[in-house]
Amino acid sequence: MNRFRFLIIKITMEIASNKKNTTLTRCLAYAFSDTGGQLVFCVISFYLLKFYTDVYGISAAAAGTILLVARLVDAVDAPIWGIIFDKTQSKWGKSRPWFLWLCVPFALFGVLTFMTPDLSYNAKVAYAAITYAVCSMLYTGINTPVTSILASLTSSPAERITFTSFRMFGSKLGVLVVNLTALKLVDYFGQGNDRKGFMIVMPIYALVSVLLFLFAFWKLDERVREVKKSMSVRQSFGVIKGNWPWIIIVSSSLFFWIAFISRISISPYFWE
Repeated sequence: MNRFRFLIIKITMEIASNKKNTTLTRCLAYAFSDTGGQLVFCVISFYLLKFYTDVYGISAAAAGTILLVARLVDAVDAPIWGIIFDKTQSKWGKSRPWFLWLCVPFALFGVLTFMTPDLSYNAKVAYAAITYAVCSMLYTGINTPVTSILASLTSSPAERITFTSFRMFGSKLGVLVVNLTALKLVDYFGQGNDRKGFMIVMPIYALVSVLLFLFAFWKLDERVREVKKSMSVRQSFGVIKGNWPWIIIVSSSLFFWIAFISRISISPYFWE
């Protein structure tokens, strides 16, 4: 409690000393950009495996394969998104417009991922794989600008720390809200029918997610427009070669996320 109070006081003091860029509205908008993504994708990260096996009737082997394939697809689509963002030129900037362009498709596929059409078993597996893979790609597409826009919000390192603090708060807020309410809302609306419950709950989260991203788009104007010569894809891979700090960070991140996703995916099986 004391740590939380200290954090709030520190953030308030930082905002007071950096009023030009880190207004409370802009800081909250940046926080909500991560909250919006978590409201949909946190449900997927925590509860999708259990949903596939216990609600939609897909075997654990098939569900695990779907999750694995989607992650492999992400390994390919993430660099592609980076190239697209780097080449984006619009009146709203490079990162900001993607909040507007992707918030509805992301929310839509978040809902479709938890729909349960009455199909044959193989068709169920295909439907689950396609909807989850597309939703995962769209999450990468809308979440990456949350990071890349930071450099365009302000050129001050101190102000960037303030924005980042709010972003972390927004991210954890989204996770907290989902884990406190998701299953309870599914039980409440479903009345014992989890299929019905998820079909009602996910559109609610999706709608709030869209509104939060639109608020972020509205308030997070890109004030720093740096003109830099971009490297080609070949040059980027050339920089990676022999870059041991980069290799260590990537390897440690890989093993961390494998362990983390594995843990949170199987946790719901032990809660009942």
